[in-house]
Amino acid sequence: MVPGAYQVEFSAGATRQTAPLSIVRDKRLGTTAEDYARQFGLLSELSDSLSALNLAVNRIRRMKRQLAVLGERDAGLAGKAADCAGMLAAIEAVLVDVNRQSSRDVLRNPAGLNDTLVDLINTVSISDTAPTAQAEAVSRALMAAVASQLARLDAVVAGEVAEVNRLAAPVASVVG
Repeated sequence: MVPGAYQVEFSAGATRQTAPLSIVRDKRLGTTAEDYARQFGLLSELSDSLSALNLAVNRIRRMKRQLAVLGERDAGLAGKAADCAGMLAAIEAVLVDVNRQSSRDVLRNPAGLNDTLVDLINTVSISDTAPTAQAEAVSRALMAAVASQLARLDAVVAGEVAEVNRLAAPVASVVG
């Protein structure tokens, strides 16, 4: 957080308490208020990108389950549903490491965009300084890659998934 005066709030049941909180800068450092603001701004953007990525992965997994059920119910849609699920799985595999079964699997499989975002959040937040030009550049490129995959997901949902829903309408639209 950026140094300054804040208010914290604690709630438990019907009880709510607030108290003032001050975050002070380390006087041994030459970090300016603008440097802290740049760090906090980039961390906020990275966190927002990670949240959007996680929401997309949850959405993909839900749609893949729904497509599998639809394919089991209607043999005529099974192929189209499987194709859609494959497109969704390809996007999911870029966003996260779908093959990871343990924490040591990071050495066996390529990192997903989520792993790289988490690493960047750690890199940018580790010191009380403005982000380096390199961290800023990598962050921008990574957030653009996430946005590109989310746009790709939106296109699949608007195109292929919508088509499956249209074809399944007589049965029941369940995907989306």
